[in-house]
Amino acid sequence: MERKEISTLNYPSWLRGVILCCFYLRTIKKRTVERKRLLEIENSINTIVIVLEGISSVEDNKDKIRILDISLFTLTIEYDISTLSYLMTFQMDKWKQRCVGRQLAVILYESTNDLLELLGKDFRKMLKSSQNTEELILELNHITSELSSFKKNNKEILSEIRNYCGAHRDKNAYEQLRVINSIEMNDILELCRQFMQPVSQLTQYFTKVMASMDRV
Repeated sequence: MERKEISTLNYPSWLRGVILCCFYLRTIKKRTVERKRLLEIENSINTIVIVLEGISSVEDNKDKIRILDISLFTLTIEYDISTLSYLMTFQMDKWKQRCVGRQLAVILYESTNDLLELLGKDFRKMLKSSQNTEELILELNHITSELSSFKKNNKEILSEIRNYCGAHRDKNAYEQLRVINSIEMNDILELCRQFMQPVSQLTQYFTKVMASMDRV
């Protein structure tokens, strides 16, 4: 187990302040870009909420409501992952990075399962009421295949972090600390990038599904 980390918390407050100031100035451009992207996701979430509130009582729109709800779920995941990735990227201390990293691992693990369930048999059954059903199912197969591959390739590492550091199913503190100390920022951010590749396709996909339903 890794026994010692260099942390700015050990530095005098004046030196820590100087380091944090330099770090902030060095990353200000990237921070600005990331904040803009977070705002775009937030605006998309608010737009869907407004649309849902306007049609939620209309029985004829139940399929559209379901698509919008899954789209909202997807955007919420994207917002959480983007927010936590932002926090992790701009943390200098290892413990803080790993604290955020284990939360990301839990979200990645749970969200993969949730999305595969939401896009499963019932969703495919609903697609039969759309035009271009075959095309939509083929595109869905591609997206869910990528999600399934992500789950298969990363289940072991994500479930270990989730069970020891998220759900706390195992009360062995030594093992918990071993898992915490194994978390590296770049590894977690790479997992986030891989996960977001198929997830980022879903917003445009849901738009196509909605358009196909409108033409029926």
